Amino acid sequence: MSTPFNDELIEDRIWLAIESSQNVADHLTYLMHFLMSGRHREKALDRVASLFHPGFSYFEHAYRDGFELVENLAETTDDPELKKSAWFNFAKMLHNGYGSSRDLTKAAKAYEHAISIGEVRSLINLGALYEKGAGVDQSLDRARGLFQQAIDLGESLGYLRLSDTLPEDALDKRNELLLNGAELDCPFAALRMGKLLVSGKGGFKKDPTQGIYWIERSANAGNGFGSFHMGWHYENGYGVKKDHELAVKWYERGVEQGDRAAMSGLAVLLYYGMGTKEDYDRSMFLFKRAAALGDVIAQRRYGRELIWGPLNSTSDSKLQAKGVAWLKLAEGGDDDRAAELLGRAYRRGLGVEPDLAKSFEYLLKAARAGVPEAQGQIGLNYWYGSGVEVNYDEAYKWLSICALQGQAEGLYYLGRATELGIGCEVNEKEAVRLYQKAAELGDSDAIYTLGECAYNGKGMECDPQQAVLFYRKAAAMGHSGAMIRLGVMLYDGEHVLTNYEEAANWFKDAAAQDDPRGMYLLGRMYEDGDGVAQSLEEARRWISKAAMLDYAAAKEWIEKNLPKTPEWLQQLTKG
Repeated sequence: MSTPFNDELIEDRIWLAIESSQNVADHLTYLMHFLMSGRHREKALDRVASLFHPGFSYFEHAYRDGFELVENLAETTDDPELKKSAWFNFAKMLHNGYGSSRDLTKAAKAYEHAISIGEVRSLINLGALYEKGAGVDQSLDRARGLFQQAIDLGESLGYLRLSDTLPEDALDKRNELLLNGAELDCPFAALRMGKLLVSGKGGFKKDPTQGIYWIERSANAGNGFGSFHMGWHYENGYGVKKDHELAVKWYERGVEQGDRAAMSGLAVLLYYGMGTKEDYDRSMFLFKRAAALGDVIAQRRYGRELIWGPLNSTSDSKLQAKGVAWLKLAEGGDDDRAAELLGRAYRRGLGVEPDLAKSFEYLLKAARAGVPEAQGQIGLNYWYGSGVEVNYDEAYKWLSICALQGQAEGLYYLGRATELGIGCEVNEKEAVRLYQKAAELGDSDAIYTLGECAYNGKGMECDPQQAVLFYRKAAAMGHSGAMIRLGVMLYDGEHVLTNYEEAANWFKDAAAQDDPRGMYLLGRMYEDGDGVAQSLEEARRWISKAAMLDYAAAKEWIEKNLPKTPEWLQQLTKG
């Protein structure tokens, strides 16, 4: 067992000093300072989530008052246990720059004084300074001696730290020390042991079951990151049977322990209703907390929701701009999928001014990192010259890379390139094969295009009946082009029984997706009363909407059928 320590008085006084602070840095520092404590964690997390914004900067803040308070306690208190705790925390604050300038030399001296009055944790932290030569002359022998002294005084973390200082050729001794620390329920040693056994690294034989045992012990010893790992293993069925309900349970425990990765993991399950009831609001609450604590996945997910999700149901440009800021924070943390999303945002001008060159820059970074959606889009950029000069060879290369990863959209566009000879020889049969692969993955564009191939006999035998089946499937998936094609065939009775009512319904569905062809054809149905109740008013309404979307046939109808001067103006000018 690790030696118990009593920092409650110091923690409570520091919390009183920062509780009302409007500087998020105070609350972030508090959470780092008292990492394994839960005394005021929930309040601090609330403050972080409410105050944090991407791009915040540290400024003069209240934690300096906490530093002065601890320094004063260290010098003045007569309580032996409080004096130990005060000197340790004073040294730790100098060590990490909590409420003061970081001063490793002074930190080392403060640790030395704390050790002289019997403070055990200071042995670990001073040993770490000697190990790295930070604030003191580097000395592995001195570091090992301090870690061994901590072990002798009952501090189990000493086993892990001593293990880390031994050379690679002392693997057996390193692992023996690690096991000793884990058996004494040092949460960090237990987690390390578990991860090594799960992966079969560090000289351990791969044993996921035994690894999970140690990770669970770490979680039970209060390690929030251990709880996250337990949740991850149950979510993904690695080393244990997949169980989303147990994943939720472990993530919940990690959330209680303040772990940001557990917050993000639980948020994903709540978002999709996996192992628990779907809860979008709590999902966003947890994503925001984890994002503010620095979890890049949460930063990306929260940013995406601010731009495209229900969190911004009104497409508010100010919220989109905040979403872009979160994505940039995640991208700065090397989240490649955030780079892909930034590429999309810059391409469409969501939260930023449209910038095709900037979009290409972000997409290329994500594509090179292996994000298939970015690879496919980069291929299209080269194809159409969007943000970069047209280059069919590069287009074909990137679409091929995307397709090789089994991405449906990449397979579809590679099929289009193959059909048209973009960067390659025209090969209609190979194009059909690629469309079929994309269709198997549920790509509606590919299914519709297979209908076109079957109808026209391109790359496959001409089979209009088969084409109708493809059109129906794609239309049912919401493909407006398939809706129009099917509606026209039903209207004309081409390879299907004539059915005006069904044709009108497909045109309505296409019009609901703002497809101007659907609007125009629906208007013509109203004009003639085919499949719908005849209404010139509805005809004009739908055809006018299509004309406003610059649909040529609709504009021609307007020119031919509507008077140049409105009726109300004609009546007004007659007298």
